[in-house]
Amino acid sequence: MLTKSKITPYGLGMIVCTDEKNNLVFSHDGWNYGYKMDFRCTPAEGKCEIIMINYNPSKISGDVIKKTKKLLNI
Repeated sequence: MLTKSKITPYGLGMIVCTDEKNNLVFSHDGWNYGYKMDFRCTPAEGKCEIIMINYNPSKISGDVIKKTKKLLNI
């Protein structure tokens, strides 16, 4: 069962929050040298997105994720 905490948005390493439609969402992102990952899941809509980049110059990796989401309409 997925529930939003009243104290913190974090739970077992995931962020649990609501989106603009008030659906519960859990997500996690992270980076390390040469690597960036963005994960977001909205169970009520049956949607899950995972974007992983193994080339990480800091100036472009955030833009790559934003452009990928726009291209995929997510």
